[in-house]
Amino acid sequence: LLARVFESFHSITEEWSAHTILEARKGGKTLWNPPHSELNKFEELFRMLGELNVSAMSHFAHQYCICWAKVVQHDVVITMKAVTERMLSPDGINVGATDLTRMMQSMSVMIDIEADYVTRMFNFASEMREMYTRELITGVEETLLSSIVTACRKDGALSLPLFVLTDFCSRNLGAATSAVLFELLHKAQVTINGQLSRFVGELIQQLNNSSSAKSATGNSQGEYNFPMHELDETRRIINFSQHLRQAQRTELRISLESCLEALCEAAFKHIEKLAAAASKRNDRVRLQGYFSLVCHFSLGEDEPLAAISLHIKQNMAKASADYVSVICEKHFGSFFADVYTRLADPSGSRVANWQGQLLKSYKLAVPNVRGFEKISGAVSKTMMKDLIHGKLCILIWSVVEEYIIQALSALESNPLVFGAGYTATVSIDDVRRVLSKILPAFGKT
Repeated sequence: LLARVFESFHSITEEWSAHTILEARKGGKTLWNPPHSELNKFEELFRMLGELNVSAMSHFAHQYCICWAKVVQHDVVITMKAVTERMLSPDGINVGATDLTRMMQSMSVMIDIEADYVTRMFNFASEMREMYTRELITGVEETLLSSIVTACRKDGALSLPLFVLTDFCSRNLGAATSAVLFELLHKAQVTINGQLSRFVGELIQQLNNSSSAKSATGNSQGEYNFPMHELDETRRIINFSQHLRQAQRTELRISLESCLEALCEAAFKHIEKLAAAASKRNDRVRLQGYFSLVCHFSLGEDEPLAAISLHIKQNMAKASADYVSVICEKHFGSFFADVYTRLADPSGSRVANWQGQLLKSYKLAVPNVRGFEKISGAVSKTMMKDLIHGKLCILIWSVVEEYIIQALSALESNPLVFGAGYTATVSIDDVRRVLSKILPAFGKT
């Protein structure tokens, strides 16, 4: 008799789980309709059986939990698949966080209902409720963590948004949520942390081992581009890192930030290695490399990775200044460099008649408005060949403007430093006008 009852019970629960999973596959959403009404016919039998054969009752309860866990696992699989597929869309993280939270909330509600049901249906003592709560989601932990590992191994950069998703979900479940789900989400974050650490370690190793020979590409016009495709994944991770601002600053998040800092430091060393290996004009190699990273940072001082953001911006500023100094000396001669050298050390020793030489170099650099326009135009053409990218040209042109105008202003306002024999061939206002006229051309590159 007991065997026939179990066979009937087994058939009802298995058919329910199979039907629920099939319907979810069709509609993409799990409909939680547990077979309580069909099983209630066994309630009186279970009440009597509970007094006679406790082990048999556990067997029935275990079968019920197995079927329930199958449904929950399937819900986790389809939800995580949808979440990871849309992760790279513009609003993918927010939508994914909502979907994951909704799934966990539904799971939490149903676990509470089913834990109560199992305890009552099979006449278990209340202290056994926690045990069956955990049994109801047997395999869910493995399923969720497996989904995360698969997604991270397929695209390591997804580790960051997935971490933010699980953090958001954990903070929005509510106090009534089952503790096992909070534990599950914490384990998910630990897993994600480990996956990112592994992925970053591999990227750092690749950067350390990469050759500099293939990083520069040229064309017949003499333009050189330094795309540094080996930094593509680093750029993606930096881009994703700003989503960390949405996550609580726990030890796990701090650990993620440490991984990212190590990756950025490795990228800096790689850029410097490529610049050092360049046969000429390593200033433009360095500048393009840092620009390819800095344009992904939009972080304030109080944001995650603020320290590394500041570091990269400092590197970019130095690379910009070095490049501008080189290109201005190439076209304007030594005048501007001489002005800044004198400003840095006003009382330093100078060659005889240095004031006369400075005035001579000034007239070569800024002979008249037309001459200054011609030289400035040549600077801009060289920049377009050197830097390729319109946004980078616009950024550096602002540094060129500042470099030139500050030097001319210093020459005009410091007669004690530069001598009184200076007379401007072109006014600073005209210099500004000439330089500002060139700026729109960079938008076409």
